[in-house]
Amino acid sequence: MTLSDVRQRLTETGNSEHFLLFWSKPRGIHPGKVGRDLAFCYVQWLEDVYSRLLGPPFRRTPSERPKIPVYMLNPAKLFPAFSGPVMDIDESGPWLLLPDEIEGQEEADTIAGVAREVTRMFNGFERNPRHPSTAAWAWFDAAFAETVADSVRSGERRSQPIRTPFLGSFEARGAEEYGRAFVNRLMDIIGLQGLNKLWMEGARNPGMTPMELLEREALVPLEYVLPRFHQDWYLRHTVLTLNEEESDGHSLEVLPGGSVKRDGALDHGACRWYRLRLRHDLESIDVALQLRSTASRIVGHVGVVDDAGQYQSIRRLDSHGDGSLSTRLSEVGADRHVTLILSNCGTRGVRQTGINHDDRQYYSLLIEAITSAASGA
Repeated sequence: MTLSDVRQRLTETGNSEHFLLFWSKPRGIHPGKVGRDLAFCYVQWLEDVYSRLLGPPFRRTPSERPKIPVYMLNPAKLFPAFSGPVMDIDESGPWLLLPDEIEGQEEADTIAGVAREVTRMFNGFERNPRHPSTAAWAWFDAAFAETVADSVRSGERRSQPIRTPFLGSFEARGAEEYGRAFVNRLMDIIGLQGLNKLWMEGARNPGMTPMELLEREALVPLEYVLPRFHQDWYLRHTVLTLNEEESDGHSLEVLPGGSVKRDGALDHGACRWYRLRLRHDLESIDVALQLRSTASRIVGHVGVVDDAGQYQSIRRLDSHGDGSLSTRLSEVGADRHVTLILSNCGTRGVRQTGINHDDRQYYSLLIEAITSAASGA
C-alpha cells in the first residue's frame, strides 16, 4: 500500500488550526476509540503538542504548510515495523500516520507517540532529515523526541537495560537505547531547554556533530559527563549479570605477580570496560594505558564496586602528556569488585570527515599485579 492508496481509502475529513485529518467510517463494533471520536482526541493531542513547541522553552518555528495532513490508518500497512504514530516528510512537506483504533493502555502510549512524532516534525522544519549532514544527528533527534514524549506520559519512562549493552558510537546501528540513556543524563544536567538549544544550534551549524556542539557551547564538560555516563552504564548492565559474563573478552583474571595485556580501539563516544577478577589478595594493581596517538581523547577510570552495586571509589588514570596514562590501586582484596572503564571523549566520527576524526583510536593496556612479597623485595 502506498500513501496515494491511503488517501483514496480515507473518505472522512476533519480539521483544526494546524492539522487536516482523514479517516474512514468504522465498520462493526469496536471496543476502543475509532472514527470521529478518535479524530476529536487526536486534534486535541496534536494541537496541545504543537502549541507547546511554539512556546518556552522550545520557541520553535511554525510549519510553512497551512494544514499538516494526518492519516488515520493502522501504521503497519505502510510501515510494517511500526504500530504507533509515525511522521514522514516528502516533497510536499510533513505528514503524520496515526492508528485508526486505540483502547485501554494504548491511549497513554499513543498520546506519548503523538508528542514524539510532532517533535520530530518540528525538528525536520529546522533540519531536513534527508540531508546527508543530518545523519550524525539522527540518534539525537530520536532521543530528544522521546524525551519530549516522556514529559506527557503519566509515568516516567527511562531507557531500559538490555541484555547485551551497546558500547559503540551514538551514530552506530543498534545504539538507540545507548543514545537515549545519554540524553537522559544530559536532561538531568541541562534540562529540556538545553537539549532544545543543542538541536537549534545544530541546525545553524550543519557541519558539526552533537558532541562537538556540547563542547563548543560549554553546555557540559564532555570529559566529565561521558565517563560518568559510561560508569553508570556499566553498573546498570553488568553488575546484575556478572556470572553470565565470566568468559567474555572483557573479563580479565589478574594473578599475583602476573600481568595482563590487551590491545583495542574505540570510536568517538564509545566505551569499553574490563572486569578485573582477583583470586588472591594483592598489595596493589598497576594499570597502564598507552595511546597510539597523543591526540587521542581516551580517558580511563578504575572503579571499586561495593556489595550494593555502587561505586565505593573511582580513580582516573593520570595522563603523562606523551600518550601514556596510569594509576596504582593499593591493598586490593580478592573479594573486591574492580573494573576499568575506558571512554573515548572525541566528538567527530570518520563518517563526518575523512581526516581529523576521533574514531579507531588504538590503545595498549597493561595490568600488573603486585603482591606483598614482591613489594617488599
